[in-house]
Amino acid sequence: MMEPSLYDYLSYQTEDFVMDDAFQQWVLQPDATSNQFWQQFLQSFPDKQEQIEEAREMVSNIRYQSHTLSKEKQESILQKVYAHAEKSAVESRQITFMHFNVKYMAIAATVILLIISALFFWLSFPSYDTYATGYKENKTIRLADGTEVSLNANTKLRVEIDVEANQPREVWLEGEAYFHVKRMAEQEIERMPALKNFIVHTDNFDIEVLGTTFNASSRARKSEVLLTSGKVKVASQQIEQTQILQPGDLLTLSEKDRNFHLKKTETEPEWRGNFFFFENTPLSEVARVIEDYYGLKVKIADQRLLEKIFTARISRDELPILLKALEASFDVKVSNEKGTISIQP
Repeated sequence: MMEPSLYDYLSYQTEDFVMDDAFQQWVLQPDATSNQFWQQFLQSFPDKQEQIEEAREMVSNIRYQSHTLSKEKQESILQKVYAHAEKSAVESRQITFMHFNVKYMAIAATVILLIISALFFWLSFPSYDTYATGYKENKTIRLADGTEVSLNANTKLRVEIDVEANQPREVWLEGEAYFHVKRMAEQEIERMPALKNFIVHTDNFDIEVLGTTFNASSRARKSEVLLTSGKVKVASQQIEQTQILQPGDLLTLSEKDRNFHLKKTETEPEWRGNFFFFENTPLSEVARVIEDYYGLKVKIADQRLLEKIFTARISRDELPILLKALEASFDVKVSNEKGTISIQP
């Protein structure tokens, strides 16, 4: 099967993106390859940005319902499968020519395999609620247990639904979010002890919490956890390290040395007030923040600029002011054309 090209989607409208399998796969289960493809598409055809965001929102908010069949219903379906197979076999024996007989037996076998496979997939496949934000968009949601989650821009949160009663509360995060986890009542915990655990899974680590507020970020080049109140345990299988955080702790998983780095900082993330707060921040990190929030590509012509330090507090609604500040700080020329920000000496 040939891979789609950028030009295959040039004539697509919002509804076409929604119905496209590759687009749905990217929205619901993104990976490095699909992210690169669709980012390149938006850079090449920025006029499709609005339609892409509309389609992404529609696909992300589809609620997938689980289907649990009773034992009686399962047996009923299987009996119908067996009856269909027996009927096909009888009909095939009545056919004179051997190759017709083989053909019909093959069809019957295929039908059995397909129906049984679909049945087991139907019964075992987990279902999720998916919440997502586009570029330059924030959203606050309340989960079924009362936990409140604020999603930063370009973020996706998956929440498994219809789980067993005595099971930890679990969510899967791609991007950045602020969690205010609901502490369960003592009576509920006595009946279902596993409910006291709330676990946030990201690509780089798992965060286990109990009645607390914290900010978690898992981006392509940076992952961090900022604890506001309570206590959390952060574990990373990638580097086989575990760290207990106290309020005011900022834990960063370094891309360079693959280690945890812990420091004290502000106890409220600036993005919650719709600000960028850069404090002795390398220009390479500033570029990453711009790409993650605005969905723009940042190109820095002189690699010596990457480690230059930048300090500023700027509203996220004021991209032109941010770009002017970069020009003044580093004596560079900054242009924003066709979805790409270029920084040149």
